[in-house]
Amino acid sequence: MYCRYCGTKLLDNDKYCGKCGKKLAIETKAQKENIVYVEEKKIDSILSNTAIVALTICVLVLSLTIIICASLLTNNNEYNRLNGINNITDII
Repeated sequence: MYCRYCGTKLLDNDKYCGKCGKKLAIETKAQKENIVYVEEKKIDSILSNTAIVALTICVLVLSLTIIICASLLTNNNEYNRLNGINNITDII
């Protein structure tokens, strides 16, 4: 166990820090288990948020790709129409 104020290593039965003199909070087993549970929830929340951000980025990239491809196809069709090209045999 370490002092939460100065970081000095303490014995399990210490009530005060030998270096800074601060009174130490005594944690019960239930409190320690609750701390672990809360930390696990924080990690799950961070992973969930990361997954949401990654999915959003993927959707945006896919959407932009579709828009760019559609724009290129439209421009190509317009070019062909203006130059009198109706199908591939007109090019050959």
